[in-house]
Amino acid sequence: MIPQWEQDIINSKIRKHIYVIEWLDNNENVLDEVTIDVISGSMNFDATKSSRRSCNLILKNLDKEYIPAPNGKVWFNRKLRIKAGYEYGNEQRLLYNQGVFVLGDPSLYSSPAQKEATIEGLDKWALFDGTISGDLKSKIIIPVGTRVDTAVKKLVTEVGGESKYIIDSCDVLLPYTLEKEKDGATIASMLEEIGNIVSYSTFFDNNGYFR
Repeated sequence: MIPQWEQDIINSKIRKHIYVIEWLDNNENVLDEVTIDVISGSMNFDATKSSRRSCNLILKNLDKEYIPAPNGKVWFNRKLRIKAGYEYGNEQRLLYNQGVFVLGDPSLYSSPAQKEATIEGLDKWALFDGTISGDLKSKIIIPVGTRVDTAVKKLVTEVGGESKYIIDSCDVLLPYTLEKEKDGATIASMLEEIGNIVSYSTFFDNNGYFR
């Protein structure tokens, strides 16, 4: 339930909608925040898929801040968090997380009068399904009788290297040995197979946590 003080801000006429982009390192520590460079953007959400979120942003790039570089904001191991909400009172903010995204391929447009960078944000699921990473590097065997929550945690943390997760307790046991060769299988496909056993969805939430 939304607290009354939040409802008062949302329903107030003295507030404005704002969007904030936080640039994150690979461990999701905030590197910088941007609000004024955004020219336009869009977000997509589909709760029926494991890869639920995507976004596309067009940013001002007059000072070449968004040219891909190892020590810059735009690089292969960078992420971004999008927040939406309201600014009210004395520049106070009420913001809600809309998702943590990994960077896809950026594109740059330049002319004497206009310099722009287009940034593609992919759901963190792209780290599991082979889009960016997630292809198995070796054969994975999870024995019959392993608890479902234990199997999921192993794949997410030990194989996938993800440290942000909320995995519900589930004492259902795997009815068969889950065995996958490294060729053709991904972390995502194994997670979805386990999820189907107990009719659970597997995805990353709006705070960037695996669920």
